Amino acid sequence: MKKITLIILGLFIVAVIIFLSCRKDPSKTNNITNSSKIIKLKSYWINPYDTIGQQHNEVLYAIGNMYGFPFITSTSIGEFGLNYLDSINNDSKDHELSYYDGIYDNMDKNQSLEDYANDLLNANKITTYQFNYLSNLNDIIVSYIENNTYFNDHINDLETTLLSDTNILQNDKYVIWGALSIARYSGNFWHDARISDSNPWHVIVAQTKKEIRQEYTGSACGEAWADTKGWIGGLFGTCTGKRGHCAKAAGQRASGRYVRDHTHCYDENDNEVPCPPES
Repeated sequence: MKKITLIILGLFIVAVIIFLSCRKDPSKTNNITNSSKIIKLKSYWINPYDTIGQQHNEVLYAIGNMYGFPFITSTSIGEFGLNYLDSINNDSKDHELSYYDGIYDNMDKNQSLEDYANDLLNANKITTYQFNYLSNLNDIIVSYIENNTYFNDHINDLETTLLSDTNILQNDKYVIWGALSIARYSGNFWHDARISDSNPWHVIVAQTKKEIRQEYTGSACGEAWADTKGWIGGLFGTCTGKRGHCAKAAGQRASGRYVRDHTHCYDENDNEVPCPPES
C-alpha cells in the first residue's frame, strides 16, 4: 500500500508540466463502444482498484488545505503527501522522497501517455494488450478531458471491456486498472479545480488571485498524463517494497511536481523569480 501511496504523489506533480502538450492524432479512432449511461464518481465503479484514484484525490485536497498553501516548498508538499498516504493506508513509506522525484525526473514531461506506453512496449515491460488499453485511455484523455460526462462515460466503457477481456492476464490487468482509476480521478479533480473556487488548487490553475503574481502554464490533459504515467512508472521502477504502494506514491509525487514546474512567479517588474518559499 505504501508504494501506491508514493506513486500517487509523484503523478500529481508530473501532471502540471504536460498541460499544454495535448494533441489528438486525427488518424486514430476510439474503438470503445459509447455508453448512454452517465457515470458519476460513485462507489459503484466496476474497477476493483478504484480506491487508488480516490486516495490520489484525497491527498491532493489535503495538500491544498495545508497552512500557507500554495506558497509551500515542493519538498514540504512531497513529504506531506507521502506521510498522508501512509496514514490512510496504515503503512510506512518504502522509499524516501528522492526516489519518487527520480521517477518523475526520468520521464519525458511532454510525452503523451500513448508514446510513454509505446516505449514500455518496445522495452518488453508491457504486452500489446496492455498497450492497446493505454492507447485508448490516451485518446479518451485528449478527446474528453474538458467534458466530465463523456470523460467518465468512456473510461467506464473501457473498464467494462477490461473486466471481461480474456486476452489479458489478471496480473497484467492491475497496471490498467490503476491507470484508469488514476486518470479518471485526476481528470475530474483538475476539471473541478478550474471551475470551482472551493477547490484549494483553484487559486493556482485558475489564476484568480492576481496579487500572488503567478502564472500557471499546465493543462488538464498534461495533468492526467503525468499522474497516470507516474503510477505506471512506479510499478516498473526499482521499488524494494510493495509494488502497488510505490506506484501510488509515484503517481502522487508526479502530480505535485507537474504543478510546481508549470507555475511561474514574477516580481513587481515582471521578472520571473522563484515561487516562495523555495528555501
